[in-house]
Amino acid sequence: MELLLFFLGGLVSWLISHLYYRQSSKKPPPEWAVPLIDKFPATPPTETQLLNLVKEYLHQSPLKEKGLNANCEYLRYTNGTQICQGIFSAGPESQNKEIQVTFPAQFFGDPSLELSGEVSKIISKHAKDSALLITVKPLPAEKLEFSYKTTGNWLDPSSLV
Repeated sequence: MELLLFFLGGLVSWLISHLYYRQSSKKPPPEWAVPLIDKFPATPPTETQLLNLVKEYLHQSPLKEKGLNANCEYLRYTNGTQICQGIFSAGPESQNKEIQVTFPAQFFGDPSLELSGEVSKIISKHAKDSALLITVKPLPAEKLEFSYKTTGNWLDPSSLV
């Protein structure tokens, strides 16, 4: 009987961990973890390498500033990288007109851009140092919501060398 309970407990434990792994692997890592994950070697690190990476990460404190304002949120890292993300909407009054979405913090140069939402309705898009410029096709009566994520530098990259 004890042997049966032992195997049954092992099976239940395996099921729980298997289901948890499936759920946890669907979510992307939080923004603060990305610089640490990027430093991982191509092969699985040893325990010592992993501890050294985490110690180095905690010692450096790469996130310099995190901010939130009326234009959404931004993250600034000590290596000069800046990430801005936010949400904006466009309605029928916006069609065939250039919409300007101001970033919560200014970039040094033009950042890269990722958009989500009804992107098939976008005619043109361009991320400048302080704003996102978008032109949309004719829209239905209701407003459409878009989200953006821009990545670039908040410091001159040549000053970081």
